[in-house]
Amino acid sequence: MAADIYSAIVAASGAVVLAGATYCFTKKRERDAELRKVKLEHYQNVVVALSKTVSAGRTDDDRRSFAEEANKLYLVAPTAVLEAFRAYQEGQVLPSTAEGIEQREALLSRLFFLLRKDLGLSIANDDRALNVRLWEPSQKSSNKK
Repeated sequence: MAADIYSAIVAASGAVVLAGATYCFTKKRERDAELRKVKLEHYQNVVVALSKTVSAGRTDDDRRSFAEEANKLYLVAPTAVLEAFRAYQEGQVLPSTAEGIEQREALLSRLFFLLRKDLGLSIANDDRALNVRLWEPSQKSSNKK
């Protein structure tokens, strides 16, 4: 009879522990999903602001917007992303030669590779396979005749 009581207590304890563990894991997944959503929003804003800075017609407002969004990265981005971002920023002083442009594109590709990796998106084996380039909008509209 005592064995039956002990086995019932063990089974009930196991069920409580299992329910508690399930709750904790579910909450952790929810927090991770929320953080990934916030990161995606931040990263999208940075890319939009960055895209405006590559345009020949960029304004002080574009630069200010980029600075504000870049500073927000420190809230959510891991160290590797921040280091890649700083390297890209420092690479902007490279000369506009073919080699300088290639180096900037490599730095940008590294940054995007790490952004995608941080978001858990499918990525190539390394940043060289990504080959990111930001496109500047044309000054002429294709709708004009």
